[in-house]
Amino acid sequence: MLHTEDYFGIDFGTTNSSVVSVIKSGNTINIDKFGEEGERPFPSLLAIDKISGEVYFGEDARTRRRELSDSCEIISSVKSYIDTDKKWDIAGEVWTPEIVVAQIFKSINERIHRYYNRDIKDAMISVPIGFSSSKRKIIRKALYRAGIQIKGFINESTSAIFKNYEEVKHHSKLAVFDWGGGTLDISIVELNDGKVYERATNGIKLGGDDIDELLAKWVHSKIAKAKNLNIAFEEMDKRDQDRMLAVCEQAKKTLTYEDIKNISLMKYGDLGSFNIPLDVDMFSELISPLVEKALDTLKDTVKMAEMNMKEITGLIMVGGSSNLRPLYERIEELWGEELDVILPQDPEWNIAEGAALLNMDSGEFRLNQDIGVLLSDNSFFPIIERHTTVPIFNAIEHQYGLVDDSNSAVFLFSDNKIDPLSKEKNVLDRISIEAKGFFNENIVTKSYIDEDLVFKSKIKSSHLSDEYEEYEYSNLKFYYTLPDMSGDIR
Repeated sequence: MLHTEDYFGIDFGTTNSSVVSVIKSGNTINIDKFGEEGERPFPSLLAIDKISGEVYFGEDARTRRRELSDSCEIISSVKSYIDTDKKWDIAGEVWTPEIVVAQIFKSINERIHRYYNRDIKDAMISVPIGFSSSKRKIIRKALYRAGIQIKGFINESTSAIFKNYEEVKHHSKLAVFDWGGGTLDISIVELNDGKVYERATNGIKLGGDDIDELLAKWVHSKIAKAKNLNIAFEEMDKRDQDRMLAVCEQAKKTLTYEDIKNISLMKYGDLGSFNIPLDVDMFSELISPLVEKALDTLKDTVKMAEMNMKEITGLIMVGGSSNLRPLYERIEELWGEELDVILPQDPEWNIAEGAALLNMDSGEFRLNQDIGVLLSDNSFFPIIERHTTVPIFNAIEHQYGLVDDSNSAVFLFSDNKIDPLSKEKNVLDRISIEAKGFFNENIVTKSYIDEDLVFKSKIKSSHLSDEYEEYEYSNLKFYYTLPDMSGDIR
């Protein structure tokens, strides 16, 4: 009997969440997408009844959002609240972001079991670039509440490479442009000898939610002006804001393939009903500052990789916001035929599928950078060197001496690269710890890279208590062995 097993990948997005399973049986690889009616990712959205506490999830909550907004608390974009003090008091219960995320994935797992008789027991999770250790821990705890073990994390944009490798393998240097609902994540990678090398990664908080809000404020200003009322969008009732954002999100999607869309509501607070036409030219003009900011981030990331745009021959565009017509037209205007723009079919599924492939065959993760400290003579001392296999569970210990009788020791963590502006060695962070100032005093560090692929270092003086100062850095760069995709893919 052939061994078969579900290998799940999850792209938990600000707006939508995608779940993909890979099953390898002999020479056959089956790839299954799980979503609303098997066609669309699950909206990362909950509506919770203010009296009974009943939970509405996903497409049900999205399509009934206007109807439910009076009786329910609508919780959207919860990913942006992770590791904050945000709470919702609903029907006598306190909902934290962790509990909301857990409920989203509990609902996802219940639907997958109900309609497909499958269960997510463990999964590889994609996360935004620079997603902190504390945020990863919250995601790990939330999914554990939902009955899901996390096998590991991977940058969202790098995950797309695994899905699209066959289409891009003739390129040696690529950019991955992952523009979702809440963040823009960019990876500059090199492909060489069956491995993916991250050369630079960068991410900013900019996404489809920002476009929706921009459109909502534009529509609102036109209505308020026509009614001769001086009221800001932020002053509207939260339920009316939600309704406006929902119709603007739909208009944004429609203008990807149509030239005009009427934005309308039968009731919008005290401003009544409205019907505002928006054509693609005005849409392009409105979102132009956000598109330019996104493309400036791409250019900056290429510079971080110590390259120029002419060296980048391929651009993979994934995420729900990456298929906006104004974005694609601007890229074509800037780089034309010099850049091979890869627009994968169903870009909203790409990242989850890449994570699932990596779950099936994780290969080796190795560090693609040095990380260490700068000494008093500005020389670099490596703590963990490039090519090291990660994670590292056994802490690596080092001892350092003080150069003078000081009451503090300052650690300059570095990746041993030269900052292009200062022409000095790049400083990732400065950590100051208390010292006694003895001539024979040692400063001890214990460093490792944990299961969430975060570098951590505990630091203390040998003459002080056993309490360590802790430092962490989550924006590490790695290289990966590509998964074995030989076989008949279905």
